[in-house]
Amino acid sequence: SQARPLRYLLFLKKLGFKTKIVLEVHSEKEPWDNTALKGVNGIIFTSKSLMDHFTKRYSIPYEIQKRVFYHRIRKPLVREIHNPIIDKHNYHIGYIGGLELWKGVDTIVEAMRYLPNNVKALFIGGKEGSTDYVRLLSKAKDLGVANRVQFKGYVSYAVLEESISEIDVFVLPLRDHIEGSIPLKLFDYMYFGKPIIASDQESIREVLENGITSLFFSPGSAKELAEQIKMLIENPSLGYNLSLNAYKSLEPYTLNKWLEAMKSFLEKV
Repeated sequence: SQARPLRYLLFLKKLGFKTKIVLEVHSEKEPWDNTALKGVNGIIFTSKSLMDHFTKRYSIPYEIQKRVFYHRIRKPLVREIHNPIIDKHNYHIGYIGGLELWKGVDTIVEAMRYLPNNVKALFIGGKEGSTDYVRLLSKAKDLGVANRVQFKGYVSYAVLEESISEIDVFVLPLRDHIEGSIPLKLFDYMYFGKPIIASDQESIREVLENGITSLFFSPGSAKELAEQIKMLIENPSLGYNLSLNAYKSLEPYTLNKWLEAMKSFLEKV
């Protein structure tokens, strides 16, 4: 999915190597050019909005096969989603992933000042001592919420499963549109069977539905995020229904479905 390796493959093709090239695009940030793109046989996109933005920006020949392939769930859908018992005196917000500014994690820290002291935030991912880690910790101290924010860094999957048991709600706080990308963690959130609060982004709306499988808030709005969290604390049945609906909606994203669709696509290419 990088522009430079694509040029190498196209060069080999010009030398006479009989091969077909299928490009997977996760973002528009790569320095693509129309000449290189015309040499591929197929393009895979990770969201419909990314495909729409990409095809408008570049002159993609009609004969090049294009298709959206969302991220897939590798595990079978056998998890039971239980109606949670919410401890209003010890409520945990969860986030898994990197701590970069564009991912919107600062919004979670900022939302803590609008939430009662019994609400805590757990960040799983990022490197202790990194620039992003220091930035978030400094912000938490400035806002007086550092005692309610915990950073676990990157953990093994076994530890991750244990940490997830502490979490009451997952937050996907993307601040920027990032050219239509959909984070892999979104499908993990859905699989873990906890309610999701996500920033309202075009690409996210392809997978989640506000009020049905998640709750949305305006990107970067700490106050809106805090209000949605309060709503789930006061209404556990809403959180359960969101979790159950999100989990059930994963059926199209299973590995078997993905393999069937990919086989069909590659045969067309």
